[in-house]
Amino acid sequence: MDKTEAIYDVVIIGGGPAGMAAALWCADLGLESILFEGSREIGGQLLKIHNRIDNYIGLKTSNGREMRDVFAGQIETARTVTRSSALVKSIDLPGMSVLLADGSAVTGRSLIIATGVRRRKLGIPGEDEFVGRGVLDSGAASRDRVHGKRIVVVGGGDAAFENALILAENAVSVTLLHRTLKFSAREEFVAEAIQNAKIEIVGNVELSKIDGDTAVEAVEYRSFDTGQTTTI
Repeated sequence: MDKTEAIYDVVIIGGGPAGMAAALWCADLGLESILFEGSREIGGQLLKIHNRIDNYIGLKTSNGREMRDVFAGQIETARTVTRSSALVKSIDLPGMSVLLADGSAVTGRSLIIATGVRRRKLGIPGEDEFVGRGVLDSGAASRDRVHGKRIVVVGGGDAAFENALILAENAVSVTLLHRTLKFSAREEFVAEAIQNAKIEIVGNVELSKIDGDTAVEAVEYRSFDTGQTTTI
């Protein structure tokens, strides 16, 4: 049987910047709120930003975690209950009730869904198995650990090209793979990557496998044009 808790004015699902901002506004309006975050700590994608943040109006920080700490400090004294590692299993919209994975249920008079974004996965063998063992979380965080290594970056957006440029500073080489030869990255990123002798751009391909023993040793990608598989 579900364990139903007290009714809150507002139930907030998601502990990223949007969820924290919602909690702060609730406190400012005199509303009691509870915030659920599925990860071990609040912050969302801020915790994956390892570069300086200079383009947030009124605030500059050395990385995303520092900015998260500033945001979190603002809601510490607010009338908000914050729960991390709280996985939401289902939502009853008519009843404004949230069921958690631990079997407890929380009801609110209002509900805010601020689940933000997630990094897309490729869904290929080895992708999850080698996280932290060759599959990097961030180019900025790993730039000093890639000396003498060959790097593969998958994608055609700003993040892919920016990470390729950062890692190319110390890596032996960087191969950037993308499904097409059209990129959504900023033109200046693409131009700089094309001019970088360490970066090779391969288009019309998809990564099909990440392989290795205790760490990443090779990757395979398939050409859409020929169907041929290539191993790096």
